[in-house]
Amino acid sequence: MKNKTVKKGITIALSAALAVSGLVSSPESEAAAKLSITGKVTVTVGKAKKLSITAKGYTVKKVTCISEAKNVSIKTSKKAVTITAKKGTAGQGDYLVTTIKAKKGKKTKNYKFYTSVTIQGASTTEYISTVDQLKKIDTKNSKAKYILKNDIDMSGWTKPFESMYCSIDGAGYTLKNLSVPLVGKLYGGTIENLTFDLAMGSVYEQWGDKYVAPICFIGPGNNLETATIRKCRSTGEINLTNTSGYDQSSDMNPIYVAGLVGTNPNNYGQIEYCYNLAYIKTAGYPKVAVGGIIGNVAGKTGVAVIRECKNSGGISVDNSGDTGMGCGVGGIAGYATSSAVTKDCLNTNNVNATNKDRSGGGLTGFGDQRLENCINLAAADYGVVGGKVDEGIIKSWKYSAQMFKNVYFSSLNEYGFNWEGSPVEVPGVKSVSDMTDQSVFAGFDFTNIWKMTPAGPDLINIPS
Repeated sequence: MKNKTVKKGITIALSAALAVSGLVSSPESEAAAKLSITGKVTVTVGKAKKLSITAKGYTVKKVTCISEAKNVSIKTSKKAVTITAKKGTAGQGDYLVTTIKAKKGKKTKNYKFYTSVTIQGASTTEYISTVDQLKKIDTKNSKAKYILKNDIDMSGWTKPFESMYCSIDGAGYTLKNLSVPLVGKLYGGTIENLTFDLAMGSVYEQWGDKYVAPICFIGPGNNLETATIRKCRSTGEINLTNTSGYDQSSDMNPIYVAGLVGTNPNNYGQIEYCYNLAYIKTAGYPKVAVGGIIGNVAGKTGVAVIRECKNSGGISVDNSGDTGMGCGVGGIAGYATSSAVTKDCLNTNNVNATNKDRSGGGLTGFGDQRLENCINLAAADYGVVGGKVDEGIIKSWKYSAQMFKNVYFSSLNEYGFNWEGSPVEVPGVKSVSDMTDQSVFAGFDFTNIWKMTPAGPDLINIPS
């Protein structure tokens, strides 16, 4: 007997219209119109989902159904397929392969249907008070939320969550003594109101990339959800100076080092109202992207992926040697490309690096990041951008009017950019000698976002 295969999207419903599209031949279109599986297939963990089978004019002899997902139970009858997703499957993409053996008159055929399935977790809220409880959370459930009840000592934390879809609300509490990342890859979940007390000194590797940060990677979930880091802060220290086992000649990829997030390569993640106080030091690793907030950011043009964030942690990097692409040292972001937007951000501590081509920028280490309403109050190798840029490129930078808008740096810095030659004026960027003069900062919102202090401008909405 021949199998007829039809592929469709979330809802499977076959009709005679398929014959027009050429998906089925006209002799089979009658069967296609009357033999189908109906129902929008979104399965909630712990609940059964029944898909009805219609077979007008046909006698259903047998129904079989299989699934690619683990922990999914399936029951079949001649009139329905029932699937139940168990804990641990939320967030998975899945499909069902259903075969219906049907008879009309003297002819019996097998009809096969592929049904896309979305497995969503049941909405839950749980409270966490120990590291052992934290280890057991359902990271795959995008509907789950976990709230800290107290500070948690992370000394017993030896391995990050490889991936996470759920959300964590720190409720103002602290994960103490965090020596390895909390999360490898955050897909669409939210981490907020949490303090990371860092004691990091070793590199974590996942899928070929290397990180030293409490959150290694943020990116899209199954449905391109936005992963969000909100109102978090980091304290303590990152001290990456032990080079045992590191081979510069064979290790070509940069290491992403940051007080909060290692990398956001696709701009699907958002970092907002965050504050880094952790001191960051690296030595012996020339290929590094080091930022107070994020190591590397890239992706879609014109999207404000870092906003209202502040770095007050000192950054000192010995990156002598051939650093290569993807590297840089900056107060907010180490390496930034594809015009990712950093808006309303502030650096208040020194940023220094040894490599003249990848020096420390008060705001950005290297790349074509767009800066808007950003300020560097502290001394750095270069006040704004540390990556080497030739004087001629700056003068003819066709995107400069778009790249920088209301960007200010302290006159503690001789130059705003790492380039060779005499100072040049870059549109949208200005050196300021009196940082306490509010009238200097044109375009800044000193009601809802910024405030003036005796030390200069500060952000209102970041955690204290």
